[in-house]
Amino acid sequence: MKCKAPILLLLVALLLLSCFAGCKTDSQSPETQTSPPGDQATDTASGGEDPSGPQYAYDEDGFILDNLPELSFEQQNVNLLHWQGYKPEYSLEDGDDIISSAVYSRILSLEERLKCFLTIKYMPGDWNSRSEFNNTVYNDVQTGEPEYDIVSQYSFCAPVLTMYGCYRNLNEIDYIDLDMPWWNSEIRESVQVGDKLYFATGDIAPSVIYNTYCILFNYDTIQSHGYSVDALYQTALDREWTLEALETMLTNTYRDLNQDGLGNNGDFFGISVFDLVHFDSLFYAAGLKIFEKNESTGNYVLSSDYTGSKTITLAEDCIRIFHSENSIIGDSNQNFVDGNSLFALTTFGQVTGRMTEAKFKYGILPVPMFDSAQGEYSSSLAVPYSMYSVTYGCSDYARAGAVLEALASHAYRKVTPAIYEEGLKTRYAKDDISGQIYDIIRETVVFDIGRLWGEEVKADGVDNAFALFRNTVNQKKSWSTQINAAKGIYVQRLENIINALNALDH
Repeated sequence: MKCKAPILLLLVALLLLSCFAGCKTDSQSPETQTSPPGDQATDTASGGEDPSGPQYAYDEDGFILDNLPELSFEQQNVNLLHWQGYKPEYSLEDGDDIISSAVYSRILSLEERLKCFLTIKYMPGDWNSRSEFNNTVYNDVQTGEPEYDIVSQYSFCAPVLTMYGCYRNLNEIDYIDLDMPWWNSEIRESVQVGDKLYFATGDIAPSVIYNTYCILFNYDTIQSHGYSVDALYQTALDREWTLEALETMLTNTYRDLNQDGLGNNGDFFGISVFDLVHFDSLFYAAGLKIFEKNESTGNYVLSSDYTGSKTITLAEDCIRIFHSENSIIGDSNQNFVDGNSLFALTTFGQVTGRMTEAKFKYGILPVPMFDSAQGEYSSSLAVPYSMYSVTYGCSDYARAGAVLEALASHAYRKVTPAIYEEGLKTRYAKDDISGQIYDIIRETVVFDIGRLWGEEVKADGVDNAFALFRNTVNQKKSWSTQINAAKGIYVQRLENIINALNALDH
């Protein structure tokens, strides 16, 4: 099928022009480019069958098998445009460790299994390069015969390109089975409009694992301040790890080690917040979302908690806790690595990156809940992770669907276990309990349509929706003032998004 995006999308383009116009200020950026990343995939199957649930076939290692039939695409070429992220998701060369070898193996496995060739073109596509990336995809699709069959993109690019009509509804593509565990089910529950879903992620994107938010803690400094590591872990396992518990442990921890009176790197702090944008994780850890589905109508609406007292209280708590002398915010990863903090707010990616330099034993915790009444943790991702889409008008939708399904299922069986089980939970783990914590964090990752569509949920003089809470805390502003100025605009932007998606006929 070869055709151009519908003319009606020109109206949508007027709404979205600013998305291609250039970069925002740092306060609007969903990431900081100088820090390594750190992401969630789906659970690893342990074998056996649940008689009350779906019936699966399993391989010899206990992993669920996909339902792809035997296929041969006769050595045809499949073209994948892939943004250059911070961690490789594909490799043409074998590595000398289990993770590199697993990443390398999936292209070979795909080509042997489907009898096709996968050609990958890389181009910059992060926050600072997203306009050029978006234009490349849009212009390619507008030809009616796009060069690229599949696009792997920085998470914020996917919704923008969706609204420009660049992608095919994944629910209508043969061979893609979004009910399988290698596709993140939270994406469908949180951002699908009706039966339309234009991008997905999960095990297919190792960047999801690396970008998962977490709290790290230093065994030595925790114990030297009179706390028990075992008790701290038990607090987390009992679902009692809250902002209040964190604040209590941070009290009176600051020490001016370099004696310059400034409160900077080189001093001792209760917590190092590795990046200004990491305050996003505290918003989602409180069980909040910008938009949520109305249970009775199924329509997206502005969350009442987002505009109400809960977020007011959360913002006040975060300002009090993280703007005290006991906290250092931004570009502080070395401070924690050097052993000068109790805690660090960061991502899984730091465990396999900067934390390999640490000379001390450390543990991992979820980002703390708002309060214990919340009952369960709510985890989130830093935004430099990949979303996958099939271009509208590509030469063979079914072939593209089979390639995506094969890549995802292979990653679930080979790549995710290498990164997660052999890497984070074994090679880099410092204790036995951390594996349980990793599982808890990954099992509770959420997505928010208000954050993913952050490029469109904005207006002049008002922060992008994804940045409003973060900037309120960073700048020590009043949440009531900020949200009252923004909520009417956000509601209108949400209506524009839904109307645009409903107008798509593919």
